[in-house]
Amino acid sequence: MHGAILFAMADVGMGTVLGAALGDDRRVASIGVNALYLKAAQCGTITVESKLVRLGKSIAALESRAYAENGDECARFTGNFYIFSNPSASGA
Repeated sequence: MHGAILFAMADVGMGTVLGAALGDDRRVASIGVNALYLKAAQCGTITVESKLVRLGKSIAALESRAYAENGDECARFTGNFYIFSNPSASGA
């Protein structure tokens, strides 16, 4: 599997986890995502697990790990995301 596919899976996973943690209508965008490719991902099911590491007022840190079908970790990603302010909170 191409590394860009793993990267996209991790980016979407981290954004989804952050959105769920915020629990409101704020939007998020990745500021930067770092990738560490550990092993080639062969054919089969790839699983990406993402988790929130730190949640600040406007910046959040997350990480994702990609696993091959046999359980081998094939990549790790760390990401920083910007949290846009909630326009409805200010009455706008």
